[in-house]
Amino acid sequence: MDYSAAFFPPYPIHLLEKILAENLDSLHQWLPTLVMNLEGTVISLNERKEQIFNNKQQFTNQQKLCQIGENNERTIDTILQQLTLSSLLVSVQPSPIVRKEKSIKTEVRLLIDAAIASPAVRCRIVSVCDADALQSGRKKCSQLQSQGKIENDETPLIVKDYVLVSQQYDEKEKHLLLKDIGTLKKSNTAECSLVAELKRVILYEVIPSEDLCRTLLGYTETIWVRIETVSLPVVLITGSKRSDQMIDALSTIIWDRAFGDTKQVDWSSLAELLKKTFAYVTGSTDRTLTDQDLQYLRGKLSGNGHTYSYAQFAKDKIVPERKFTFWKYFYSICDVIEKKLLQYWDKGYIMGFSSKEDASKKLGELEKPAFLLRFSDSQLGTLAVIYIKSPATGVTHFLLPAVQPEKTYTIVALLRECEHLQYV
Repeated sequence: MDYSAAFFPPYPIHLLEKILAENLDSLHQWLPTLVMNLEGTVISLNERKEQIFNNKQQFTNQQKLCQIGENNERTIDTILQQLTLSSLLVSVQPSPIVRKEKSIKTEVRLLIDAAIASPAVRCRIVSVCDADALQSGRKKCSQLQSQGKIENDETPLIVKDYVLVSQQYDEKEKHLLLKDIGTLKKSNTAECSLVAELKRVILYEVIPSEDLCRTLLGYTETIWVRIETVSLPVVLITGSKRSDQMIDALSTIIWDRAFGDTKQVDWSSLAELLKKTFAYVTGSTDRTLTDQDLQYLRGKLSGNGHTYSYAQFAKDKIVPERKFTFWKYFYSICDVIEKKLLQYWDKGYIMGFSSKEDASKKLGELEKPAFLLRFSDSQLGTLAVIYIKSPATGVTHFLLPAVQPEKTYTIVALLRECEHLQYV
């Protein structure tokens, strides 16, 4: 089969030559135009390609911006919800030591506009460990067990200075009253330290309602919102202001305010706490604890001598007497100075913190009769008198047990009545 006709037109050669000769000039003129058109088309296609790429990039960027916008919107919603949930502020903290059958003076403020919903606050007492679990999200408010009982535990929030404030109780109003302190249960020591076992906090909860939730969030459907906050740690007691319970509670609060739940503190930190506590309790502004005083007190603490725990500070019996704790010994001295001895302490008439041996050595070096006053190691809040009449008679010791805060005698009157000191 002949396939040549399929590839070559059935024209004679001379006719093709004639056609080519007649159209060669036209083809020669048209070809540059064709080339220019083709080049322009290529350039246009390249521009279109670049435009498509740019449009695609812009679309991708717009998608990213939309995604960023959505993420920001979610973030803003989350922040607003967090601000709403954190909008309850304790403006008046309760007393750090709360006594049974005594009113609790405290105040909270709701920092968002919700007056239209007429919100109210409920108060209850929970452990510090439960409060930590609540704030970290490990527990919900409904899972917390109340520790103790508060009477008149609900109060409405009223508008005051454009802020919702819990009602200030006066003599005509019902007080927030501690009725029961509950039972002290030992917590897991891995979770709570010894000092935390004694502490409680007051939990303030805005009582949820449909009106409140819709006012705060603007939703048509009801979404329950839990707004709560807690007070600083408090200690609950049943005893009087001068009871051992009060003294123990003070040690808990003082340690908590200074160190929180820190298990061990170095001596410099503890010494600074002792100086501040001494100045605060005694009211002394002229004579603070010296380094010598602090070193004497340091010798009363048990342990390795480098770091100290709350147990050593307030629970362990001091050495060598083993009759009372370091805190009770220290506080009894601060208390008696504030009540009876402040002017004598400030003027330096009381030597104060010194061992019996050091005081005896100091007097033994004198040739004239003399005496000095130091705090007893064996009796709380009691002055010990050390005197010497002559080097031959040696040093003699006795106590002034009557110098207690509740007594009316002054130290000068007591010393004048001592026969041992008539010629000293």
